[in-house]
Order: sequence, then structure tokens, then C-alpha cells
Amino acid sequence: MSDAVAGAFIAGMISLAAALLAAAATIAFTFREDEYRRALATHREYLSWLRGLVPECDLIMTTIDQLQPLYTGILQTGQSGCPTKQLNTDFLAAARLGILKHPRAAALFPTLTNAYRDVVHTNEMMTRYEDMYLGGYQFTEPTR
Repeated sequence: MSDAVAGAFIAGMISLAAALLAAAATIAFTFREDEYRRALATHREYLSWLRGLVPECDLIMTTIDQLQPLYTGILQTGQSGCPTKQLNTDFLAAARLGILKHPRAAALFPTLTNAYRDVVHTNEMMTRYEDMYLGGYQFTEPTR
């Protein structure tokens, strides 16, 4: 009888070890698959921001190119005018934050930050120019 009990005990231990090994393998596989899915989602989001940057930057450059002849005409002819447009800062602000999740964000984040800062600065300058033009400020020579 003791051989039967020992055999059952060994069979039970082997079954328990196999069950624990299967559970550990399943947990490891699930963890790796979740990690892969998160990385893939982050990469897809990063790519979507990159795809969106091209038309957004083209739109900003087109807007500036549309304004340049007007400013050149004002400087050459001396006519007064107020050609201003506000550039879109929302996409650049969202893109800066959206790419932070990706491992390669360190390469693109400084460039996006500089572009965002330049667009915000341009908008502020256009707003100031428009306020001065519409407010009728008199530009006088400073006294010395």
C-alpha cells in the first residue's frame, strides 16, 4: 500500500508542478503580449502625430507665404494695411504632448517645442500689430 501512496504522491507533485509551470508560462506570455500591444499602440500614435505634422506645417508655411507679398507691398509702397492671420497652435501643442509616450520622443520633442514657441510668438506679434493698427497708435520719433 505504501508504494501506491508514494506513487499517488509523486503523480500529484508532478501534476502540481506541471500546473504551476503552465500558469507561469501563461502569465509570462500574457505580460509579454500586453507589453507588445502597448508598444504597438504607442508607436501607432507616434506615427499618426508624425503623419499629421506634415500637412500642419504645410498649412503654416502656406499661410506665411500668403502674407509675405502683402507685407512686402506695404514696405515697398508705403501703404498702410493690416494683413494678419492666426496660425494654428493647437495641433503643435497636442503633438508635443502626444509624442512623449514614445521612446524616440527625445529626438522630436525639442524640435516640436521650438516650432510651437515660434508659432505662438508669431501669433502674438500679429495680434500686437493688429491691435496697434486698429487702435490707431501714432508712431513718433523718440525724443532725445
